[in-house]
Amino acid sequence: MTERIQNTVPAAVWLTVGEAAQRARCGPKLIYREVNAGRLQVVRLGGRREIRVKPEWVDNWLLATITAQQPPAIIPARSHEATAKGGDHGSTP
Repeated sequence: MTERIQNTVPAAVWLTVGEAAQRARCGPKLIYREVNAGRLQVVRLGGRREIRVKPEWVDNWLLATITAQQPPAIIPARSHEATAKGGDHGSTP
């Protein structure tokens, strides 16, 4: 007997808007807003309302929105002399 090996292509995973929102842990409205702004890639099906998103597109969108963290602000300590002389009580001049 000869066995026939079928070459099957795994089905691509396509997410609905709700599933994309769950993956990104946000609401569907944000997904639609980002799509309309051109920041999130999608495929439209049979019209304007039905869209599908690949998981990696959601991940790329999230990574693109990462903002650089700013170092914490350093607040200079008030000098002991200023408080001893009665200056700077936190009021504005």
